[in-house]
Amino acid sequence: MKLVLTLLALLALAGCGGKAALNPDPPISTFVAPSANSEAATPEAIAVASQEVKGKTEMNNSLFVSPSGDDKNDGSSKDSAFKTLERARDAARDLKSAFKGDITVYLSGGEYQLSNMLTFTPKDSGARDARITYKAVSGETPVISGGFKVSGWEKAELDGNEVYVARIPEGSGIKHIRQFYANGIAQPRSSTAELAWTWKGVNDKSGIKTPLRDLSSIKDISSVEVFWPVEWKVFFLKAASSNRREIAFQEPYYQDFLDMMEDRFSVGEVPMFYPNTKFGLYLQNDLSFVNEKGEWFYDEKSRELHYYPADGVDMKSSEFYVPVLEQLMSVEGGTKYNTVGFLTFEGIEFRHGAWNEPSESGLIINQAQNQMVMTRDSGKIVVNYENIPSNITVKNAESLVFKDCVFSGMGATALSFESNVKYSTVQGCVFKELSEGGVSVSNSGADKDSFEQKCIGNKIDNNVFRRIGLDYWSAIPITVYYASETQITHNDIYGVPYSGISLGWGWYFAKDSTVASKNLIADNKIGGYLQKLRDGGGIYTLGQQPDSEIRGNYIFEEHAAYGGIYLDEGSAYFKVSGNVIDIDPSLSKDSLNWLNIHGLKGGPNGGMTTYDLEVFGNYHNIKNELNSGEPATVSVHDNFFVESGKFPAEAEKIIGNAGLQEEYKHLLSNVK
Repeated sequence: MKLVLTLLALLALAGCGGKAALNPDPPISTFVAPSANSEAATPEAIAVASQEVKGKTEMNNSLFVSPSGDDKNDGSSKDSAFKTLERARDAARDLKSAFKGDITVYLSGGEYQLSNMLTFTPKDSGARDARITYKAVSGETPVISGGFKVSGWEKAELDGNEVYVARIPEGSGIKHIRQFYANGIAQPRSSTAELAWTWKGVNDKSGIKTPLRDLSSIKDISSVEVFWPVEWKVFFLKAASSNRREIAFQEPYYQDFLDMMEDRFSVGEVPMFYPNTKFGLYLQNDLSFVNEKGEWFYDEKSRELHYYPADGVDMKSSEFYVPVLEQLMSVEGGTKYNTVGFLTFEGIEFRHGAWNEPSESGLIINQAQNQMVMTRDSGKIVVNYENIPSNITVKNAESLVFKDCVFSGMGATALSFESNVKYSTVQGCVFKELSEGGVSVSNSGADKDSFEQKCIGNKIDNNVFRRIGLDYWSAIPITVYYASETQITHNDIYGVPYSGISLGWGWYFAKDSTVASKNLIADNKIGGYLQKLRDGGGIYTLGQQPDSEIRGNYIFEEHAAYGGIYLDEGSAYFKVSGNVIDIDPSLSKDSLNWLNIHGLKGGPNGGMTTYDLEVFGNYHNIKNELNSGEPATVSVHDNFFVESGKFPAEAEKIIGNAGLQEEYKHLLSNVK
């Protein structure tokens, strides 16, 4: 009878879009169902169920999970689904030892609330001819969440405005809240407008002054963060005290910050790239700053969350979440040959990841997804450069696929292929409502050709990126450090605070690195970039990358300097051709450029540090370009200036081909 039920379940899946039931050798799959009411399975019950799963492999190669399941079930059908993802993962381990073929773990719709990070190790690997897939049931949306649902709102009044207050319970595991979501949309943290400022004195950097802002209305200065966006960097420092127009900062972090700046200046870095009065600042995170619709503030002492509802948010019917878990999922092998691989994650939404480090010790983002971390050695400041953490991390892995997934409401980088990730793919996914960046590949320390670090042959294709870098403005939708054979193709990127795509690292300092090569950025649609910061581009590169290409991209709506395509320090061995750069000078007070090739003296043979580049066959509608590359080896030729502003048919063909391919255009219905 159980065999009949299993076959019926497979046929039912086929009827709702699955084809596995019609396959004479169907893949193994596991279905997990979330259930708030089922009892926790005992280890003894799980052991018995595990043996039952092994015994069914000849008749059923699918496993099932659902929020309404039970870990004491055998997972062999939707009606006997497991409850937790961990239980389904462990059952898949058992199945692969008894069944030689593909395994599919079906996830039913609903929310899988994580209390701990979901991990996949080499024990969870598939094989080249036996892939393991974690896949949404057709027509359903499973959500893997690290968030906490906020309820119990009570109406209150704040400075004449109607706000709502909810108390976060002690047992929620929440200490800090840096993000808050209403109906899936990130709401802005309470903040002032941009403020002018000075140091406390001409030679006194012990604090700052805000000459045009009276600070006496601040209710709790110890909660306030000072946010400095400077060129392409961002700085967050925690306040300690204030009077009417002066702020002092929390120690020891502030002294570390001052010493860090002096250290950087001593090695030749430019002071204007660190907090200076040319750039304003913002004060964030106090109840007195809640004066615009959508703003919120969390009082860590009273555990009260205050919210001034945005237009269209019904406090009775809307859903409200704050992130709790900092790492939702890890896919991580050991080193060298002990990798994890041949796994697919398909049709899953990953939602609500936290990142609380800035609330503890402040934050300095050097560039892209790279932060400056300060330590001390015998009293002397030491500055280390590290990747910003990610909510979903992949290390020592091969042949992974993230397909048709959604990454939303993340406080850190959403997805990172951090080190030794090879021939893996992110395709047909949506990245939205992110405080930091979207996808990063490799890391800033991977400049040596080591097996343990090198990322090779990864593909980021036909994805959508919207509302990226909401809190940390230097974030980039797609960042690649030292990597080879990377393909970044047919992505749709719009409305970002800094650059659209960043490829390469090391400037000219890593001139001996052989890691980065044969990379491709092609057929992407990138618009509305540099909306908050400057000194970036639609496509931005660093470092030498032999046999690399940038072609067929449509780049439009540049909001600040320096270029639609920006080949910065150390960039070498690129061909740049067949791109369309469509710039509206009215969007910025800066002098905008379609192309910026930036090099300094000190390159090969005494030449410039940007060299061996060929830029040809591109279409652009403004003449402005900057070129300080090596004249002997940088060739900019046969590009087409479109004086009328109307691009010719050849350019229109490039524009039409850029961005999502036809089978992925439905993804745009998932974003605003």
